[in-house]
Amino acid sequence: MDHQQHQKQVLKARAANDFTYHAPFGDQVARYAQIRDRIRELALFIIDATPVSREQSLALTALEQAMFNANAAIARNEVPTVNVTVISANSSNDEGPALQRLQEALQEALNDPEG
Repeated sequence: MDHQQHQKQVLKARAANDFTYHAPFGDQVARYAQIRDRIRELALFIIDATPVSREQSLALTALEQAMFNANAAIARNEVPTVNVTVISANSSNDEGPALQRLQEALQEALNDPEG
């Protein structure tokens, strides 16, 4: 595969991730709200501190873009973690190897970017 084809595959993988809904998990919703609140606070300051103008509008648009990109950084680049615990079974129990295979399968699934 040449460099051009490789780059296109990388871009297609990125587009697949970028244009997919990423359900929030953990503290993400709280962090989205914090980002939104701080951006809003700065937007209100800019509105009060600057004259209505094209430049003011561009500054507010830049804040919207900053908020979007900050939230997208969280949504697109964080993945939930899954803790896998293996229950040790004594040697007289047949569950030991089955549990080990289950742990290996789960770990493999977690490491597989294709899902």
